Amino acid sequence: MIEDDEHLLHAGLRVIRIVRDDAAVPWPGALAADPTGTTTFVVDAARFGSGWPGWQADGHSHVLAPHDILRRDDGHDLLLPPCVERIADFLRRRTDAGDLMAGEAVTLAVSMTRGLMEAGDAADTSTGAWWLTEDGRPVLAVDSGDRVCIDETLARLQELAGAVPEVADAVLAAHDGMAEPRTRRRECTRFETEMFDLAEPAALATSTLGPRRARTSPEPRRIEAQVVADAPRPPALLHALVRHVDADWADLLSRTTTGAWRALRSRERARRPWLVAACAAATVLIAGLLWPTVPSGPATAETPNGSDGAVSTPPPSEPTPSPSPGAEPHSDVLDSGAHPTDLVAVASELLSARVACAGEPTCLVGVQESPDAVFPAGVIDLPMDGRSLVLLDEFGGAAVLRVEALDASTGPQLVVIVKLGDGWELRDVHDVSQ
Repeated sequence: MIEDDEHLLHAGLRVIRIVRDDAAVPWPGALAADPTGTTTFVVDAARFGSGWPGWQADGHSHVLAPHDILRRDDGHDLLLPPCVERIADFLRRRTDAGDLMAGEAVTLAVSMTRGLMEAGDAADTSTGAWWLTEDGRPVLAVDSGDRVCIDETLARLQELAGAVPEVADAVLAAHDGMAEPRTRRRECTRFETEMFDLAEPAALATSTLGPRRARTSPEPRRIEAQVVADAPRPPALLHALVRHVDADWADLLSRTTTGAWRALRSRERARRPWLVAACAAATVLIAGLLWPTVPSGPATAETPNGSDGAVSTPPPSEPTPSPSPGAEPHSDVLDSGAHPTDLVAVASELLSARVACAGEPTCLVGVQESPDAVFPAGVIDLPMDGRSLVLLDEFGGAAVLRVEALDASTGPQLVVIVKLGDGWELRDVHDVSQ
């Protein structure tokens, strides 16, 4: 029994806690850690019948399946990937924030239609609920929840269509086609092609910790002067994090630090490019704030070349090739045939274009997400041959880069860029205290 954790200790697993709340896990069970620190979710195998789709599914499918089976004296336990959040809750939270991106919608919608097909006959006869695993993979927990799998999936697709107008028509069409078992397989194939044409799939930002839009004001100069005169600026670390936080502090810090620890300790990290976006965002910001200053500057996209200040990397229109992604969404998100972009070169071009616009909002359209936004002055105002950039990380269609002056005369700054349509634009800039 799960309550008796002695057999888990003998198997090299340390019980973290027993969980029975169906809002926190698909089934009652125990969270346990192996000697490497990798967390697993342990459930009594007797809960599942012989026709449970999880028996046939593998670890890369969108049906929640065990990655190992542990034998007990009186039965067996299944070791499953831990699930961190219901997709219904994820959609509600991100819809309220109004920041769910089209790429994330593609990942969710295609994953749910694939999972429904992988569930087979159980899709129309068994209950199920959609969850997100620790590595951000949408999975259908069959024999969980209180709605039949097809009804649960259609409800989530309808919510997704209402949250992201860019893909609404395609998702609603898939909603209607998937409802009919006779047309489901054909509709699934057609729908994937259409969704990949609409947007490049992106990893799910599973926490509200993420880039926020730069705040604008009709009188930026007067307000900026008032801030400098009347109130000291908060510490740089607190300032950067507070501007990115929408969730409760205690829950956010717990989930972020625990997720980062698990990701770094996991043996499978190299095979799981999908990191929880909360961990990525927190790590990016903290690393950027604590990044040591080196006189020669970090590896950059632009370095002085003689006296002409030539850029040594290809322009943004020439993406760097990458290995072909796999068929699973958690392997390079989803297989859409897309290649990564040189984000350092992209950010460099955006900063140069911003300097050339000299603050003119009309000129800044297509350069800044909010053309009238006022960013803090600093190293971002230097010419291309006077600054260097390094990419800290990319998560969910957004990226954070650190900008430094080559002569160390100006303090570093963090730059946030976001993908909008087919291009990238500047969203925000943060000063970094030394």
